[in-house]
Amino acid sequence: MKSARPVLPAVGDVIRYAYLWSHESGAGREEGTKDRPAAIVALLRGDDGRDEVVVFPITSSPATDAAAGVEIPAATRNRL
Repeated sequence: MKSARPVLPAVGDVIRYAYLWSHESGAGREEGTKDRPAAIVALLRGDDGRDEVVVFPITSSPATDAAAGVEIPAATRNRL
């Protein structure tokens, strides 16, 4: 019996994910410290046929570089 392929999330979905921030990685961590909301921005299939999901973290902290973040409107944040 063939096993079913897992259902991938859709671009635009918001999930809970232990996002690994660069400062956590720099401190030697291999996994984020807690689950945070993250937006799915791309679904990719590698040459090896494996699926990858690209996520961006959602945080209430302003980006240290204005070009590195996108502000989510307050009404949308409240819904999420």
